[in-house]
Amino acid sequence: MTGTARWLLALLVLPPVQLAMAQLSVQVAPDNGTHPDPKIRLANSTGNTVVFAVINNGTIDAQFSRTCVGLGNVSNVTCGTVGIIAAGDSKNVTVTFNVGAAGTGSVQLTVTSVNPTGASNVGKWDETTVDAAATVSPDGAAITKAPNLTGATQVYTVTNTSRAAGTYGVAVTCPATGVAACSLSPASLALDSAGVAGATGTATVTYNTLAAGTSGTITVAASSNAATLDQGTAIISMPNAAVTPDGGAQTVGPNLTGQTATFTIQNTGPVGATFDLTVGCTASVTSCSLSAPTVNPNPTLSQNVTVTFASGAAGAGVITVTATYGGVTLD
Repeated sequence: MTGTARWLLALLVLPPVQLAMAQLSVQVAPDNGTHPDPKIRLANSTGNTVVFAVINNGTIDAQFSRTCVGLGNVSNVTCGTVGIIAAGDSKNVTVTFNVGAAGTGSVQLTVTSVNPTGASNVGKWDETTVDAAATVSPDGAAITKAPNLTGATQVYTVTNTSRAAGTYGVAVTCPATGVAACSLSPASLALDSAGVAGATGTATVTYNTLAAGTSGTITVAASSNAATLDQGTAIISMPNAAVTPDGGAQTVGPNLTGQTATFTIQNTGPVGATFDLTVGCTASVTSCSLSAPTVNPNPTLSQNVTVTFASGAAGAGVITVTATYGGVTLD
């Protein structure tokens, strides 16, 4: 057809488009149910911490604010910021707090979305608080040492009998007699019982012993927050002995064998001990031997030993019996 314009109209049919809706959601772990903190807290302790996980389980990035509070005996609660968390990611938030007297309480963290708004969640840790408790051993131990020693040591064990981790102070008291120059290391012990009583640590006292025949009690105390919880003691005793006769005279014929002389060793110290004996002879006395190398009389009691010897040419000789303890000559 001349002069006639024709238009062809094509219709394109498209399938329906489904648009995904953005989802905003946040989760705090642990949640707001019952969640005992596995770490038992020491009464009246400060600077305790717990950690919460904040999870953005929505489909869009979001910015979050937080508030944290203490319930029961929990106070002075502060918490780290949350900020922006990408979709599907998480962030740990540390909460710091103090606890009061023995009892229970909770740390609660609330997280709220601020950009965009519309999501919130609460988490909670339940806290158990117990009093500090410790024992010190030995307690009443009897220790025997040689006199006039420097750098002697005694080890004390501190046992955390509470279920809470804690740092316990240890201090030594040196007696006025028997020992001197006491020092203690370390001055504190961190004992983590991990929820079960029984964690132990040791502290060593270094000291000097004084004269033979004296004694003194070293005391070590364990404390928490300046309050003494328990103390242990060790009684340090230095033995002493007297040997007689001292300057006695005995007459024997010349050039004889199998002669004997009797010596008495008396325990003059505060404690029973085994004394080592040695014998020496000079000049006209030879071949000296002891009937026993040691004696062990109780305090104030005595034991006799016999020295067998030979006499030489006419003249004088000396027999000497010496008592020692720990290598130190007593008499």
